[in-house]
Amino acid sequence: MVQVGILIKQKRLKMKDKKDNFWIVAERESTIIKLIEDLYWDYDRMSESGKETLDKIMNLIAPENTKVIYWEGKEPPTLEEAQKIVGGNIELVSNHYHKIKDADIIVNEEGLITGLDLNVSAFKICKIPLMGNVLVLKGKQRLK
Repeated sequence: MVQVGILIKQKRLKMKDKKDNFWIVAERESTIIKLIEDLYWDYDRMSESGKETLDKIMNLIAPENTKVIYWEGKEPPTLEEAQKIVGGNIELVSNHYHKIKDADIIVNEEGLITGLDLNVSAFKICKIPLMGNVLVLKGKQRLK
């Protein structure tokens, strides 16, 4: 599986100057990333070695354009501050889906619909795939 990422990168470099072929490779790469993202929906049912392998593949192929941001203020962020961090309307992730006690997790409400990148780092604290930047509020920072 590690070779898949290497082959994709090699093909991309070989075809860099050939615009028509570049778009074919980009489309294949995008399809591979979406298929891997789909596997994350079954992550909690995978063996430990399966989880490790999937994480390694995703880290090789998927761009890490997303962040998990832990709010540093003493009070919860304003609506505007939270929207700026997640890049749009906010949605609160149910406590049932994450592993952090006494915390709220906020995401972009339309992250999946608008095609934001999978947040690989956030998946380590949640049981579901989250797209785009993720905001974590702990303790007194939680929404009221």
